[in-house]
Amino acid sequence: MSQAIWLDKIINNKLEEKERLQALAKKTTFTYREDKVSGGKNTKSQMKEIIVKIIDLEYEIVADIDRFVDLKKEIMDTINQVKDSCYQLLLEM
Repeated sequence: MSQAIWLDKIINNKLEEKERLQALAKKTTFTYREDKVSGGKNTKSQMKEIIVKIIDLEYEIVADIDRFVDLKKEIMDTINQVKDSCYQLLLEM
């Protein structure tokens, strides 16, 4: 059961990171000027990096959620094997 609790926390942390990256992407603005400042990162390049990170994070979150659902099902199957309904209730809580 502790695996499910930790996996749930990991998923929530990744969702918060995704929100942070999305907020950062909204802050990043493009400038349509030809002149560039040497040594500085291109805003377009920064936006691309942020979007790639968001997409990668989304794939990780989906995979984690799949594992979480499978783990929860396994836990519930095990709990349902307990004969005493009071113990079942306690384990579910």
